[in-house]
Amino acid sequence: MKITLTPNFTAMVMAHGKTRSYLHRFKIIKSPVCLCANGNQTVEHIIYDCGKLNNERKKTNSGHFKRRPLASREKRVSDQIPKTDHPFHKLY
Repeated sequence: MKITLTPNFTAMVMAHGKTRSYLHRFKIIKSPVCLCANGNQTVEHIIYDCGKLNNERKKTNSGHFKRRPLASREKRVSDQIPKTDHPFHKLY
């Protein structure tokens, strides 16, 4: 399956898409909750859990959109930063 890389696609993959959670983080909107009311609207929520996209998910679901267990997902960037006594690392 060939995927066309567009600015919107890249933003979503990098979790910088215009989701409600992202916009709420910058205080652009008041609530990060998805319109389906099943949680915060993040990229992961849109792909796997959003009730408003169930029909589209069923049409395209040929095994591509099955959620992997957390242990098998890629490590988060914050997990890859070596921990030191630097004040920045106390944020995590």
